[in-house]
Amino acid sequence: MNPVFALTDEECLKEMKTSREGLSQSEAEARLKQYGPNVIESGKKINPIALFLKQFKNLFTLILAFAIFVSLAITIWGGENRIAETVFIFIIIFVNAILGFVQNYKAAVGIEALKNMVVPKTIVKRDGVNVEIEASNVVPGDIIVLEEGEQIPADGRVIQAHALKADESAFTGESVPVVLDTEKLPENAALQDRNNMAYMGTYITQGEGLAIVTTTGMKTELGKIAQSLEDIKPKKTPFELEVDKLAKQITVAIAVIVAIIAVMILIRGHVSWVDLLIMCMGLFVGAIPEAMPAIVTFAMSLGTKRMAEENALVRDLPVVASLGSVDIICSDKTGTLTENQMTVQKFYCTEHTIDISGHGYHEEGELKSDQNRAVPLDDLDMLLACGVVCNDASMNSKGKEITYTGDPTEIALLVSAKKAGLHLGREKSKWHRTDEVPFTSERRRMTTIYQSTDNIAAFMKGTPEVIIDRCEKILLHGEIKPFTDDLKKTVQEINAKLASEALRVLGFSFKDVESTKADDNSEEGHTFLGLQAMIDPPKHEVHEAIKMAHTAGIKTVMITGDNPATAAAIARKLDFGDIAIKGSDLEAMTHDQIKQKVEEVDIVARALPEDKLMIAKTLQENGHVVAMTGDGVNDAPALKAADVGVAMGKRGTDVAKSAAGMVLLDDNYKSILEAVKEGRTIYANIRKFVNYLLTCNLAEVFVLFLCSFTGHLPLTVIQILWINIVTDTTVAMAQATDPSNAKCMVQPPRPKKQGIIDRRLRWLVASIGFQKVAVLLAVFYIGIKMSGIQMGNTMLFTTIILYAFVRVAVI
Repeated sequence: MNPVFALTDEECLKEMKTSREGLSQSEAEARLKQYGPNVIESGKKINPIALFLKQFKNLFTLILAFAIFVSLAITIWGGENRIAETVFIFIIIFVNAILGFVQNYKAAVGIEALKNMVVPKTIVKRDGVNVEIEASNVVPGDIIVLEEGEQIPADGRVIQAHALKADESAFTGESVPVVLDTEKLPENAALQDRNNMAYMGTYITQGEGLAIVTTTGMKTELGKIAQSLEDIKPKKTPFELEVDKLAKQITVAIAVIVAIIAVMILIRGHVSWVDLLIMCMGLFVGAIPEAMPAIVTFAMSLGTKRMAEENALVRDLPVVASLGSVDIICSDKTGTLTENQMTVQKFYCTEHTIDISGHGYHEEGELKSDQNRAVPLDDLDMLLACGVVCNDASMNSKGKEITYTGDPTEIALLVSAKKAGLHLGREKSKWHRTDEVPFTSERRRMTTIYQSTDNIAAFMKGTPEVIIDRCEKILLHGEIKPFTDDLKKTVQEINAKLASEALRVLGFSFKDVESTKADDNSEEGHTFLGLQAMIDPPKHEVHEAIKMAHTAGIKTVMITGDNPATAAAIARKLDFGDIAIKGSDLEAMTHDQIKQKVEEVDIVARALPEDKLMIAKTLQENGHVVAMTGDGVNDAPALKAADVGVAMGKRGTDVAKSAAGMVLLDDNYKSILEAVKEGRTIYANIRKFVNYLLTCNLAEVFVLFLCSFTGHLPLTVIQILWINIVTDTTVAMAQATDPSNAKCMVQPPRPKKQGIIDRRLRWLVASIGFQKVAVLLAVFYIGIKMSGIQMGNTMLFTTIILYAFVRVAVI
């Protein structure tokens, strides 16, 4: 057959055995069995056997294996029985491998589980109705709904496009979005020229449309690329690299000390070179905290799993290190600080303000006019109808159950129309949509073109200021009259009053037009219909979370597209300050003025996505560690620039989720605080076991170092290795699982550039290590005085193990 991009819409529908109404549910289920799930295989699965065998592929195991070889050689050819020593070293290797396997397997399983926690979803047409399904269940022949900000779930042929653009940089390398259309192309069209194809893994940056799924899973263009990437190993995080560097530095230091000990024993003692070699190998392996990198990975994966249980999914492990240093959270308002279930509470039309009762998406509610005046119902119906048709949300009903799909603001407009008695299906059936100019943060308005049997009309909704500026007439008592300056002033005053009550206000207008396609003229010279004001109340748990943030030394800044009065009203309810500034005011300032201003404000209102980026960078210049929330396509640059980019899991676009280091599964500000708390806990646990390992291991090495001046080692190689197993790996693993300390959220954030070993930790390791060396030497000396070298050896061995567990209790 011809390539799908070389077919017409109808030919493609016929080829894929589907229709514009989509597949039936039974047919979709049959095709899912036939073609398999729509997933990109993520490389090799965890192989426990391979992971266990990998534990033997390290320097320390090789050293111990060499010690076994030497012991066996002495037993066989040297005439001296070293079988007990050989067996014990073999047991040490095996036990270390088991402990290492447990750590790595738990970490690998934890990370794998995190990857599967957020299931991508998409909207498809099934039996003529828009339904949301998991992207893995998309099958060839499905009709997928393309919307701004969404990731395309499979390769598909575009069959409907309204101002549709896609980011295909993953395939073409071009950063400029590609305009998608429905025209068929030549059979030899190159990949980057196939403008009627939507590819899996790319993003819709503007507009809306429909596409027929043609290939899924590993047969897509993305799947072909994934096959070539299977052998590429993931890079270590900066935090893991810091730990690796620290482990190498400790290894070098201990190797030097062991070499000095060996020299001193050769000079002063009477130990054979074979015994000395085995002792030095055992001391080297026993003193080095070889498990440190694995325990760090285990601690981070365990911590990120706990974060996921608190609805914060970490996508990039470097975020964990940054979370403990966050001192400013720049948060969206809608859905993060508030419920994100909009409810229209007031209408304004024909000089009437009308209250409407009800909550959320429930359809029960009553209308009550101010001063009990009669409302011209035709004028009100026109306002409500504009909200219904200039709208991309949809209502689905199964029996008595009604569900809504779409933006919460648009859903609120559908619900308000139903409360007022408007029949949604009847209103939409009067009109046929022919074109649309989508809402963007820059335009602050949305326009749809509809054709009926009588005429063609443009309907527009958006920010009241924007709508008012584009209106020349107003609908009053069923008549279209000039929109005079006095009338505009009245509407603006009503808008300001509604906004001061923490209501989000939208303006509505319409215009009869001649063309079924939108152009510049479609959005000018409109007739003003009225306002709808809605509220999104603060989440009840956010107030306490903001108080917790303040106690933890973290400032909250609200960045919102709402007007200053609405934003300040919400901020006052949440009690975190109400000093507000508009994004446009920041643009008029110099860079130095902005650097000063961002330290003072609590709210940035009427903010554009580029304002978010500028604020994030300015705060970072001022030395802050910034967490930035976002959900839209244009929020991606700010999410990437922030130290911790936080995307919304429910309402966030796929573009935002891909740019962020963390995804909130519940879109709740409180979850950010829980993640910060866990980030601080992870870092504290890592410092805790690094402190423990360094104190114990270095102290033991220095005891052996000082004793070597007498020409003897106070411990046998078996004792040294046993101490390593009992006091190092197992105890450090236990410390990595410690829960949050009650004081962790009453302390200031950790400085961003503070390493694992700072001045305080160095002082602790040195002072406590010195005390431990003094105690161990004293115990060894007392043992020798009491009953000779064997008593001293036994007492020293026992004290080292007891001291290690006492050390754990006081960290």
